[in-house]
Amino acid sequence: MQVQTQQQQLPNTTTPTPTQISGSAAPKPARSGGAKERAQRIFAAICEWNQQHPQDTWAMTVGLLEETFGINRKAAKEFISANQNLIEEHHAQIGVDNQRGHNRGKDAAALKAFVQQFPA
Repeated sequence: MQVQTQQQQLPNTTTPTPTQISGSAAPKPARSGGAKERAQRIFAAICEWNQQHPQDTWAMTVGLLEETFGINRKAAKEFISANQNLIEEHHAQIGVDNQRGHNRGKDAAALKAFVQQFPA
């Protein structure tokens, strides 16, 4: 009785394939301002909401951009910082006294649906 042994073919892990070289080794280029452009459109929509709903206004904050609209934290902070004067002016017009607490406890579902109506 003869016992046949079969050699298992193992992938060659010593020589990288072209996809291994070009695929994961090169980092993806950063998008140029996409999140900040989105933040600008969201701010415009929120300003419109605040004009139409004076009894249910929203303050423009890093947390609102990040948590409700999915803007990454760094881009949200940069947008708020770059537009601080404009945001403060808008907040003064709509009566935001405490920016940090103004949105607390509110349900953002209606605001989010309103903002999504605006073209991207």
